[in-house]
Amino acid sequence: MPPSDNPEAPKTPPKGPGFGSRRGKRSLKLLKTLRGDGILLAADRSMPVGYQLDLYADGDRTVGSGSVDADFTGLAEDLEGGEAQLKLEDGSVMAVTLETVEDDGAEFQIKPE
Repeated sequence: MPPSDNPEAPKTPPKGPGFGSRRGKRSLKLLKTLRGDGILLAADRSMPVGYQLDLYADGDRTVGSGSVDADFTGLAEDLEGGEAQLKLEDGSVMAVTLETVEDDGAEFQIKPE
């Protein structure tokens, strides 16, 4: 087949998450990720946990989310959606909301100050 006189224009990549501008939305900037061993204080319990915490800049405030690994067998109903405190390896304490709790861990959001 002979070459066309009207070649197609190159296709542009699709716009979606991670592409182009995000009109009307603030973009979060990852500040740091913290990992370590800590203590979760929740539902009148103190539990040793391993944690991973991502801290982001959202304008002039810091927000964050993460996960903890621990044995929460039988505690999901007591903990899910509840308020807790996470004591980090360096001794600092953060107020968190437990979002998804399973037998082997949980995901959380840092409570805004």
